[in-house]
Amino acid sequence: MLGLRIKQLRCGSGLTSSQVASYLHIDLKLYILMENDETMVNAKIVDKLCALYGCDEKVIYDTQEKLICPDMSHLQGVSLEKIANVRKLYARYVNVL
Repeated sequence: MLGLRIKQLRCGSGLTSSQVASYLHIDLKLYILMENDETMVNAKIVDKLCALYGCDEKVIYDTQEKLICPDMSHLQGVSLEKIANVRKLYARYVNVL
């Protein structure tokens, strides 16, 4: 089910498998295996995906959690790494308040 959740987040955000694999610094084939639940997804990958999509881990692990997918289809050419870093900073700021 984890693979389905990360695929739903990716598709809902308008990103390609290739873009997300590149952001994660992994081979596209490995990312596709993850989406198809054919290989394990480690905690580091989950952390990076949470940063990218601006969500908590429970959204990825718990199928009862509502998915809110930020539309990133219009961000062609923008570094997904930079987007993730901004979202991490924002999450830290919000949690401090």
